[in-house]
Amino acid sequence: MAEQRKVLLIDGHSLAYRAFYALPETMTTADGQPTNAVFGFTSMLLKVIDEKKPDAVIVAFDISRKDLKRTHEYPEYKAHRPPMPDELGTQISMIGELLEHMRIPAVRAQGHEADDVLGTLADEVAGRGDEAIIVTGDRDTLQLVRDGVTVLMTGKGITETREYDRGAVQEEYGVPPEKLPEIAGLKGDSSDNIPGVPGIGIKGASALIGKYGSLENLYDHLEEITGPKRKLSLEENREQAFLSRRLATIEKAVPVRLDVGEVELETWDADEVLEYLSSLQFKRLARKFAMMYGEESGPHVRGSGEELPYTAVPGDRKSLKEFLSGARDAGEVAVAISLSGEGYCDLRLEGAAIATGNAVLVAAGSDDEPAMDVVGDILRSPEIEKWFHGAKEALEALDKKKMTVRGVAFDTKVAAYLKNPSLGKYALEDIWERNVGATVLVDGESVRVREQESLLAPDEGEERLRLASEAARIFNLKRVIERDITDLGMARLFRDIEMPLILVLKGMEETGVALDAEVVERLADEAGLALVELKEDIHRLAGHEFNVSSTRQLGRVLFEEMGIPPVRKTKAGFSTDSTVLRSLKDEWEIAGKVIAFRENAKLKSTYYDTLPRLVCPESGRIHCSFNQTATSTGRISSSNPNLQNIPVRTDDGRRIRKAFVPGGPGWKMLVADYSQIELRVLAHMSGDERMIGAFASGADIHRQTAAEIFGVEEGDVTDDMRRKAKVVNFGIIYGMGRYGLSSRMGISVERATEYIEAYFIRYDGVREYRERCVAEAEEKGYAETLLGRRRLLPELASPKRHTRELGERLAVNTPIQGTAADIIKKAMNDVASAMGEDGFQSRMIMQIHDELVFDVAPGEGDELSTLVVGLMAGVLDLRVALKVEAGLFDNWGQAKYPAS
Repeated sequence: MAEQRKVLLIDGHSLAYRAFYALPETMTTADGQPTNAVFGFTSMLLKVIDEKKPDAVIVAFDISRKDLKRTHEYPEYKAHRPPMPDELGTQISMIGELLEHMRIPAVRAQGHEADDVLGTLADEVAGRGDEAIIVTGDRDTLQLVRDGVTVLMTGKGITETREYDRGAVQEEYGVPPEKLPEIAGLKGDSSDNIPGVPGIGIKGASALIGKYGSLENLYDHLEEITGPKRKLSLEENREQAFLSRRLATIEKAVPVRLDVGEVELETWDADEVLEYLSSLQFKRLARKFAMMYGEESGPHVRGSGEELPYTAVPGDRKSLKEFLSGARDAGEVAVAISLSGEGYCDLRLEGAAIATGNAVLVAAGSDDEPAMDVVGDILRSPEIEKWFHGAKEALEALDKKKMTVRGVAFDTKVAAYLKNPSLGKYALEDIWERNVGATVLVDGESVRVREQESLLAPDEGEERLRLASEAARIFNLKRVIERDITDLGMARLFRDIEMPLILVLKGMEETGVALDAEVVERLADEAGLALVELKEDIHRLAGHEFNVSSTRQLGRVLFEEMGIPPVRKTKAGFSTDSTVLRSLKDEWEIAGKVIAFRENAKLKSTYYDTLPRLVCPESGRIHCSFNQTATSTGRISSSNPNLQNIPVRTDDGRRIRKAFVPGGPGWKMLVADYSQIELRVLAHMSGDERMIGAFASGADIHRQTAAEIFGVEEGDVTDDMRRKAKVVNFGIIYGMGRYGLSSRMGISVERATEYIEAYFIRYDGVREYRERCVAEAEEKGYAETLLGRRRLLPELASPKRHTRELGERLAVNTPIQGTAADIIKKAMNDVASAMGEDGFQSRMIMQIHDELVFDVAPGEGDELSTLVVGLMAGVLDLRVALKVEAGLFDNWGQAKYPAS
């Protein structure tokens, strides 16, 4: 008896659609061709092949809706569906090319859908005594399940699946698979625009078919239906029920020109497939494919089988001496560090590896003291360039071990961020796969690079190999990514701003900031008492106790028990978000109490209770983490704590900031802040003469804008008018349209339109600048700052209006926000350099938005203030002077922020 074969039958359109909408549109080739659907489809294909190990694979595709037999019978069939996006249509063709390279048949049948092809093939496979596995996201195919036929149903994203056999279908629907078309005849199918019988849903349909077995038998016993409305609907829609069943029934005898018995997997040319995957820049998928189907060693990059062989340096003195000599001769090495702990305070060095072009030295563990001595010699030598991936944390850990590092020349993580600031994560493995992808072999062995830093695992040999591989990858990645940022015109930005900034941020993290524990403790006590009182008030107004923090319970109390008219409903129940509560607070006291309760609870948990726990026992200070590769605009962010999230101009924000104090008796805090930097950058980049003139004369630009949009003299502008004009001014920077402005200001769309039109009458150059930004970004595919920082904008090519509008907003605000980021970064470098040269004891300790904060030693305040203001104001020569406001304070909360 012949061995049973396993055949995968794949719904091509279903998987392609799922991948297209599950993965970001930003997935493109270097020339802008969208690839998210191809990537997702290929990932799912390789995954299911790997898991199911089939003997054959066949992919079925749909044809045009207008050519379907079902459409001819019922023109409304699927008529509500939007046309396939162009970006997906081109990728369907690319998927077809991939399947050709893999020798996987792609099948269509005139007049029929992919479901019908799958049904026909599954019936043939099972009839031959073989096993058919249908892979799809279309639940209609569950009717095909039988002995020898299962369905692997895709779930969320491109990785989740659930397998259905007869028992699973019966359990979920209460009927066997072959009865599902009967259920569809009653409930219809909104996704396919199949009408069914009005008023009958899935539960009702399942119960009726479970009892009567078929539509024919149901209608033969219609008099037994007890619900008058349901009975009437069944009577009036009899023909529609039978039509719906026909439309939902998958055909199993469509003409398919394919001999299933002749189809075999793995008859392809692996190099040909690898070449195609690499042409789409799918380096990770190419590697996975090669590992599954390549030669024994497995080609891992660009379909070429490229390998990078490295030799691990033995621990004897002769070998160590030769490696040190070779590193000095080469003048360049890559350094990989094994770290433990999170944040500066807990950061610990566990091991290090140094790679040259073909050798790697690992020092990890108590037995590696001679090797660690050589590592130290190399790190100390200023004549040897050091390349890192994440230099800031590595240097901090080495500093703690009293290991001096000179000659830091390149950080592949920062370079990868500069190349594409929208990736979000820059783990070494991800960046390697995106840019190189070759297999690193250390003494003939390969290993995956870890995704997170960790301690040396119990299997020390594996971890030593892993650390060695990291160093080798950094060495080879550097050359590739350096060439890329040079080709993109960002080499100078990287060299002059991003690389020096690493040491500035390191210094800020190591110095830290002092915290007045008594202030925080008092704030925590006050918030705790306020929460108790607010909870009592809320319970009194509600008439009983309940969990105020439970949105479900709160919604029930407000909108069911108290009878407050609901504002908005979600799937989980009544919405009680801040927008809803603020719309109710003027009329309902309890809404205002809940708002205050939430605000106090958030402040207590986020700051009052958390800040003391962040104080490092060794230093008595908070060592915030400043993140150089976290934002798409080039801005620096912070964590532990997130300083940017502390409110700037509210009483609560000032009270929190008062807890941040100078480092000792007689010390002060210098706070230096750029005034309206983004508006000044806008004036320069747009060249709008009125805006430039306003800044040059020292006028209040928000007051001038208010006078224009409200049609009054400047002297008659009220504080409320100025506040609204400020929203308009900054809204223009962020690409806000009339709907966004309407929502932000709480005014009608018509009034928002009037404000914007009045604004552009006054600042016509800004209107031209916005149009120019969008046009240039559409042509180039990216937006650019004054110093050459780029941000790719694939959103501009999206068929989705909302996504495309987002791209237009990014095209306008990226040059402005990015230039502001470049300015503050250059200022930090210039100030830190000057402070070092002049021997200041004072230290830069925080960077928040457009503000720098310094811990100022006694007697240095006036001199440092003059230095900082001068350097910050002179960073760039713009048409509008950069204005810096600074002051010396006893705590951060005393800083007076301009009414910008």
